[in-house]
Amino acid sequence: KTTLQKKDLQKQNLGQDFPFLMQFTPSVVTTSDAGAGIGYTGMRIRGSDPERTNVTINGIPLNDAESQGVFWVNMPDFASSVSSVDIQRGVGTSVNGAGAFGASVNITTEAPSEEAYAETSNSVGSFNTLKNNVVFNTGTLADKFSFYGRLSKITSDGFIDNAFVDLKSFYLSGNYRSKAGDFTVNIFSG
Repeated sequence: KTTLQKKDLQKQNLGQDFPFLMQFTPSVVTTSDAGAGIGYTGMRIRGSDPERTNVTINGIPLNDAESQGVFWVNMPDFASSVSSVDIQRGVGTSVNGAGAFGASVNITTEAPSEEAYAETSNSVGSFNTLKNNVVFNTGTLADKFSFYGRLSKITSDGFIDNAFVDLKSFYLSGNYRSKAGDFTVNIFSG
């Protein structure tokens, strides 16, 4: 098992898709249709195809119900809203479902914190690759509410001719705290 923390991901997060941020962990091999690690990407863990790797976000399965694959192109810059990733190689427990034959990847997203902040991240790379994002956290409001959000845009001409990408995404998390417990809603799209 390998656990990547937010600080580990931030060192490499220059706009590439999630599989490319995990490529330096043992037994992970990545592919990229455009050649730049952005757009249609995939990964194999221990040689198992992507349909044999179970991916969850906060414990909720991400694998497609029909093909059991994960389409990382639909989640550009998702790593900017992640607090940790657990990669478990080999057959997972039964709660992970049939897709956990090769490995399980469990992603835990960033939760609203008690301190307010705002930040931006901008990267420039080969093949006219640009990544821009804005992240905000409201901190605790009225001792009950807190919100975290991210807006991102990634563009690249790609290494291969006509393999350009123009990706946009957002992530929003809201939390309500009461004496009875916490209620959190996460919404993201790409």
